[in-house]
Amino acid sequence: MTSHRMNQYSHVKSLVNANLHKSLGITMDQRWLVQISLIRINPFFLWKKIEN
Repeated sequence: MTSHRMNQYSHVKSLVNANLHKSLGITMDQRWLVQISLIRINPFFLWKKIEN
């Protein structure tokens, strides 16, 4: 996969995530809390974050 494709993919992914969180009515602060709790539950999630 080219870096351009990767950038497009991550951009689309972040847009989808933003829309998803908006539709759920989650603010940025709550989003961080969700991510922190996910990391606490699942260390593998943290590794995925580091890779991306």
